[in-house]
Amino acid sequence: MIKVQNIIKKFGVGTETEIEVLKGISFDIRAGEYVILSGKSGAGKSTLLYQLSLLDTPTEGSVNIGQVEVSNLSEAKRSRYRLEKFGFIFQSYALNKDLTALENVALPLLSMGMARKDAYEKSKASLDELGMGDRVENYPEQLSGGEQQRVSIARAIAKEPHILFADEPTASLDLANSDQVMDILDRLHAAGMTIVAITHEEQYKDRGTRLIELSDGKIIRDTDA
Repeated sequence: MIKVQNIIKKFGVGTETEIEVLKGISFDIRAGEYVILSGKSGAGKSTLLYQLSLLDTPTEGSVNIGQVEVSNLSEAKRSRYRLEKFGFIFQSYALNKDLTALENVALPLLSMGMARKDAYEKSKASLDELGMGDRVENYPEQLSGGEQQRVSIARAIAKEPHILFADEPTASLDLANSDQVMDILDRLHAAGMTIVAITHEEQYKDRGTRLIELSDGKIIRDTDA
């Protein structure tokens, strides 16, 4: 599903402060895999995830998804591709504070052109699935951290993405809520979803089907969990 070839990512290119964060990374991800990216702070995990998910572009190398070299798409096409094909979960939840839980989940569906009635029905079903059916009219500030993260997961999966990307989805949560989030990811994978998730927490490294560990911008371990 994803083919990464010799990805190099530099910041401050051509300056005295140029930093090479990713140093020639290559690997494939098959459809249906649950890949955990791990490594110490500064290893390049988030930078790599951003290249895979089209939130950033590599300095050198290519990213192919299916038969499409997505790293060469225009910014407008990349944005549309992200919207239609990917789901995102961030450690900061990334919810719009001025929208209710239901409105936050529906927003990407409406952006894709779905009719309002259908978007809200689909969003309600997604929130119900995550145990948030009784909080649909609540605003983010009225929800706990764990509840906000469940809303962000509902938003990510409501559009039935081809790939779900999760960047440290438990980093802002306590242990009980962290376990709940990881259990949700397990269920989504068991239902057939392809997932790429970052974690630095030891207890979650084996939750996926594959572990890719980074150090200093290079892959130092790539094993089935």
